Amino acid sequence: MSNNELILITGDKQFYGQTRKAWVPMDVSLIKERLSEKGFDVTINTIQDMCNRIINPENKTILYSFSQKDNVRQYIRDVLTFLSRNNRIIPSLDLLYCHENKGFQELYKKDKGFTGLKAWYFSSLQDIDAYDIPYPVVLKTIYGSNGKGVFLIRNRDELEKQVGALTEIGLITKLDLCRRRYFRKRTYPDYPNHSDYKDYLQYKEYITKNENFILAAFGDMTRVPTSVGSLQTVVASKNSWIKIVYSPFKALEIAKNNPGKDVVFFGSGFETTVPGIALSVREAAEGKVDNYSVLSAFWVIPPPLRVIVTSDSSIHGFIYPGHVSAIIGSTPYSFISNDFHIAGAIAGFEPADVLLAVNSIIDQIRAGKPVVDNVYGRVVKPGGNPAAQKIMKEMLESKDAYWRGLGKIPASGLKFKKQFSFYDAELKYGIDLKFGSGDLSGCRCGDVLQGKISPQECPLFGMACKPDSPRGPCMVSFEGACSSHYKYSRRYT
Repeated sequence: MSNNELILITGDKQFYGQTRKAWVPMDVSLIKERLSEKGFDVTINTIQDMCNRIINPENKTILYSFSQKDNVRQYIRDVLTFLSRNNRIIPSLDLLYCHENKGFQELYKKDKGFTGLKAWYFSSLQDIDAYDIPYPVVLKTIYGSNGKGVFLIRNRDELEKQVGALTEIGLITKLDLCRRRYFRKRTYPDYPNHSDYKDYLQYKEYITKNENFILAAFGDMTRVPTSVGSLQTVVASKNSWIKIVYSPFKALEIAKNNPGKDVVFFGSGFETTVPGIALSVREAAEGKVDNYSVLSAFWVIPPPLRVIVTSDSSIHGFIYPGHVSAIIGSTPYSFISNDFHIAGAIAGFEPADVLLAVNSIIDQIRAGKPVVDNVYGRVVKPGGNPAAQKIMKEMLESKDAYWRGLGKIPASGLKFKKQFSFYDAELKYGIDLKFGSGDLSGCRCGDVLQGKISPQECPLFGMACKPDSPRGPCMVSFEGACSSHYKYSRRYT
């Protein structure tokens, strides 16, 4: 076996995880550079290539990392088990099993004579009943990290309750149990007879559930339609539920009160709501509330406005949103009046506020002097809210984002910085989001947003798309153009 020939195995896109933050990749190019400086001949290959393209390498030293995604973890174990037959892998296969399975870890410690707290490894309550276990004890699941799957058990009743919660099964599995018990074929040619009921009981004991989530969201987000329904129509498993909240801090409170569940807050919005959501993550980090995370959908207003005015010369004026402007101020809109000579005014929400903004825009057009007029001065300041801007700058960074009707716009979204990535649900749970899929069939919300058509010109408006059965975001939000037109148009009221 060559002592200086190394193969560095990475995940997809050269992802190489680390111990403390497995969702943050290490720089494999730098690793290769440092190892090469020490005299090693380093080759970088993905785990997929090692399985499917490089057939049975021999006498190599293989370095690898792991993944937080369950399907990838099993894949890595399978490939490395095969590679370990004719190669040296670092860390060893035993250490990989110890990392992936706390039960195997206990067996390995006993085999190596490691001393420490007394521990037992069981598979069910029936196993435990055969032993005299002194209470209190700490119950740990074989998977989980950062305090997850760890429970203090004071007596036998608490143990039974906690194990029952961990092994509860969902509706689909219960239906399968019913099929096995009542609807399976009774006899098979040349096959020994069996007890249907016994088979049902064995299968029931064999399976376990793996859902244990609370999804918290603002009320209007539960109405957002998708090709498979909305959060108002989806059925959660028995041990999971959807909670409507009015603040991200309520979702954080739920996480604190339910340490045995993962709480994900669906944080969607513009500059208005983003600072508050970011603050909840900071509080979770400071309080070490590791079961809280945010599935973020953060957008910022100025970039899409630039795209709209660049592509459409028929716009005469903008009424800028008061709630967003309270955070960012009036300065970010100045390019519209300076570079594109389009009038605009920041308005509040009262009828008089809107009329003042419309009057200001008309006056600007007549005078031929476009500006960003702040007619909502009692709330909006030129510099916005410095405290909120500071929070966003410290915790978030820009990213490209998709907009309905506009497509992908550079730097029009926000995401958590690396130091807060543990609380990013997309990374934490390996969620593969499909961006740019567009609205549901027939929806022209994108054209409404750009002012190309009025809501009534959409073929779904007032027919398939209504406030109680929305097909697009313009009807979902009570402030949306389609929802407002439907509510105040005499034809539909």
